Amino acid sequence: MRDFKEWFGHSEQVALDRTFRFSQVLSDRAADFVCRNQFQLRKTVTSEKVQEGAPITIITRGKKNGDPLRIAFESIAKRRSQQRASVQLLGRYNFNKPRDLPVLEHDFPNLNVEFRTVHRSKGLEADFVVVLDVTAGRYGFPSEVADDSVLSLVLAEAETHPNAEERRLFYVALTRARVGVYLLTDNPQSSFLNELRGQPGVDEIPTPR
Repeated sequence: MRDFKEWFGHSEQVALDRTFRFSQVLSDRAADFVCRNQFQLRKTVTSEKVQEGAPITIITRGKKNGDPLRIAFESIAKRRSQQRASVQLLGRYNFNKPRDLPVLEHDFPNLNVEFRTVHRSKGLEADFVVVLDVTAGRYGFPSEVADDSVLSLVLAEAETHPNAEERRLFYVALTRARVGVYLLTDNPQSSFLNELRGQPGVDEIPTPR
């Protein structure tokens, strides 16, 4: 996309610069994150949606705090009280799907929960998004699994910024939510979380270690 004009000649770029899905705070955090890659196409997205509280919440698994996913569901249920809420559980891989999901669905009947990989969530939305296993490592997020060398023959020239494609994929995960995003992590933690911590609109649920 960056070199469209060079390949196809005269063209006009029209930015879709307004969102009706999420608040300005979430829009800013997601945009700041993805644009740390200097090769990323930049645009300013504005929102008229007003939201109280932090739209992004980090939950770290501790030795005494129990299941981070249950903590996220409890937080969502509290924020929505008696109202129903749609929840997308997003994993980097299919195997990230929680085995105890049926139990959690039974315990939180007001939450309409669906699991997808982040790739399959493109173009979709939900009230809340819970991103699973945001950790470091081979199968973490960002993933460290290298593409097949044959595939590189048909792909565009690789970007020099670390984890450029994984960064865009994480941006997709952040921007599926209308209300809030919960990022669940364990040690070793993802480098992506360190970039978000301390930013406006990013909260962290204290978890006893």
